Amino acid sequence: MRKAKPGVRQDARRRSVQAAVTGLASLAGVTCFATSALANRCTDLADGLLQDGVITAAQSIPAGNYTAGDGVTYAGLPAFCRVAATLKPTSESDIKVEMWMPSAPGAWNGRFVGTGNGGYAGAIIYAELASTLSLGFAVVNTDMGTSPSTVLDGKPLTGFPQKQIDFGYRSTHVMTIAGKAITQAFYGRTPRYSFFTGCSTAAARPCTRRSSSRTIMMASLAARRPRTGRT
Repeated sequence: MRKAKPGVRQDARRRSVQAAVTGLASLAGVTCFATSALANRCTDLADGLLQDGVITAAQSIPAGNYTAGDGVTYAGLPAFCRVAATLKPTSESDIKVEMWMPSAPGAWNGRFVGTGNGGYAGAIIYAELASTLSLGFAVVNTDMGTSPSTVLDGKPLTGFPQKQIDFGYRSTHVMTIAGKAITQAFYGRTPRYSFFTGCSTAAARPCTRRSSSRTIMMASLAARRPRTGRT
């Protein structure tokens, strides 16, 4: 068997290296394009997307540390699309919702998670968003429309029957509907699976919602369900 001349072998190796570099560059270009497309899709999410609500913020957040609305800096987060919205199923309602969705190509695991609150709520629980996002989920949380109530003080709900209904179950319901609509608009497809997780006050919410609309959530994880008649 005749051996290739040194010059021929060098040319073959050079062509192989060039082909590999070209392939990597093409792959990098496709990845960058996909990342840019998702980032643009995030910022382009429109107010008209939601029924009885408006999108108040749509931001593409790079990977790394992120200081959330509670003033806490969450370290090592993946790149994500942050969407904030205000939902008003009644004229009395003022339900704040925030959703975080993995935005790097292939980072989303195809699952949607609604997360609960605690006590009388009144604020978004950003720690739930950060921890669940890091696992690859599209995740949403709500203040349950009870602000200026706090976890241990529900007196501001007195005299506002629609806000009490929002707290009772409706905020979780409309959060889920809005969250799944945002998920579909961002990824271009619906979640394969949908879940709810929560404890304390939040533990009762998926039970209420599953009993009246079983198609919204496929599964829920609830702990320490409180006694009824709390408020």
